[in-house]
Amino acid sequence: MNIVKTVTDELEAEYALVNGVIQNPGKFEGCKRYVPYYWDIGMNGGSDFDDGVEFRFNVTPEDIAIFPELEDRKRVTLIFNDQGFVYEIGHYREA
Repeated sequence: MNIVKTVTDELEAEYALVNGVIQNPGKFEGCKRYVPYYWDIGMNGGSDFDDGVEFRFNVTPEDIAIFPELEDRKRVTLIFNDQGFVYEIGHYREA
C-alpha cells in the first residue's frame, strides 16, 4: 500500500482544496492540506511536543515524501483557540 497516495487521496476526498489550502468551513478552514493529518496525530498522542495549547511535530523525510511542500520546514506547530479553530505556526529550515 502506498501511504503517500492513501493520505493525500483521503485529504482530497474530505476537503475542498485550492492551491493546497482547505476551503471548507470549520476548524481547518484556511489551513494547509497537511494540518488535519498532523492534528489527528497530535490528538492521538503522537506529537513531538504537547503542552495542552500546541502540538509540535519535527518534519521528517517521511513527512516530506507525503507533503513535498514541507521540504523547507523544520517543524510544524499547531495551536487551537477556545472556539475550536486550528492555526499553524511555521518553522523554516536555516539556509
